Amino acid sequence: GRPDPEGEDADALDAALLDEAAGVAPGSDGLLCLPYLLGERAPWWRSGLSGAYLGLRRDHRRPHLVRAAGEGVCQQLA
Repeated sequence: GRPDPEGEDADALDAALLDEAAGVAPGSDGLLCLPYLLGERAPWWRSGLSGAYLGLRRDHRRPHLVRAAGEGVCQQLA
């Protein structure tokens, strides 16, 4: 497989994803992401918790997934 991009290459890929997500209205058309991938941001601080997408529909596309993930992370940081 290909090596994972690093530094500016990774930043450019992240920026491209965020540009795609910017075309989706806030709220991601009802798609929610719970970003508890390691449980580290969970209100209960339990490492066994996992992340999830809620409300996923057939018409959601990658920009919706990225926007919902970004919104979920921002909500947790707030």
